[in-house]
Amino acid sequence: MRNHNIIENKTARLAEFLNELEDVRPKGSFDDYRKNPSIKRSCERLIQLIVESAADINSTFVIGLNEPPPKDYYDTFIKAGETGLIDKSLAEELAPWAGLRNRLVHEYEAIKDRLVYEKIGPTIARFKEYLKQVERSIRLSKR
Repeated sequence: MRNHNIIENKTARLAEFLNELEDVRPKGSFDDYRKNPSIKRSCERLIQLIVESAADINSTFVIGLNEPPPKDYYDTFIKAGETGLIDKSLAEELAPWAGLRNRLVHEYEAIKDRLVYEKIGPTIARFKEYLKQVERSIRLSKR
């Protein structure tokens, strides 16, 4: 497996984005969140960056195994599970975040504030688990 250094740099960035999301995470109610445009935008953008960073890590890993590149963000998670970068169950759980990322970037169906608000906590928790699993896989593949 090649690309260890590239993946390690990308995981460091992902960790930064997760820490930032924890820092800006709304402390109050949904109404407080909705009334604060700068927090809303920060959370939306950080979720987007988290998903994109993870997809980039997934693609880099898959391509480093001389596998065909994933066809989209969703597929990067599925292939990450199939190739052993992360557990298949986590891959299947995270793949739908690609749809949220697309909604945020392209403003499909006008972004639903409640959806983003409710995904902040799970984004932090699940992508921290993702990070742990990626770091473990990279350590093991270096041996």
